[in-house]
Amino acid sequence: MAEPAEAAPDTQAADDQSAWTDAERGAPDTASPPFDLKEFVRRNARLVGATALLVIGIVFVMLGWYGAASTNILTEQIPYLISGGLLGLGLIIVSGFLAASSMVEARTDQMRKDLLRAMEVMPSSAAPSNGRARSATPTVFVLKAGHSYHSAGCPIIEGKENVSELSVREAIGKGLDMCKLCGPE
Repeated sequence: MAEPAEAAPDTQAADDQSAWTDAERGAPDTASPPFDLKEFVRRNARLVGATALLVIGIVFVMLGWYGAASTNILTEQIPYLISGGLLGLGLIIVSGFLAASSMVEARTDQMRKDLLRAMEVMPSSAAPSNGRARSATPTVFVLKAGHSYHSAGCPIIEGKENVSELSVREAIGKGLDMCKLCGPE
């Protein structure tokens, strides 16, 4: 009967061999790209703002409570409760609305991307007929330094010189968002 200690070197050798052959074949590197804080804040501005307002609101509520708790006279407690408690509560409520709108925006963007992917794989015979001829691969337009892609006729790209044409799949692959003005057709 073989002991587990004797079996381990064979397993290790097999793992080393498979890793070596992957590197030899030039397998793609699966390392994740570095974290970019500016890009994260740009894409999640509402969520970051909601978090900041929540923290500030909690601090105001705590300061109001601390000020009101430091005195026994009711007339001296009221200004602390109004300035700290009500302002803090208002900021907490506003942060809740911002967080909810951030989640709705994220869901809407995901639904738009899913819709465009579905439109891309839909056969042309199954495409809805709206009087216009559809190409086999839908194309969108991108400004050179832009963060979103646009449909033909979008007022944002009209008259601009640095416009390039991409397929929807390429635009989504580059991490571009859909234009909020022209949106899906």
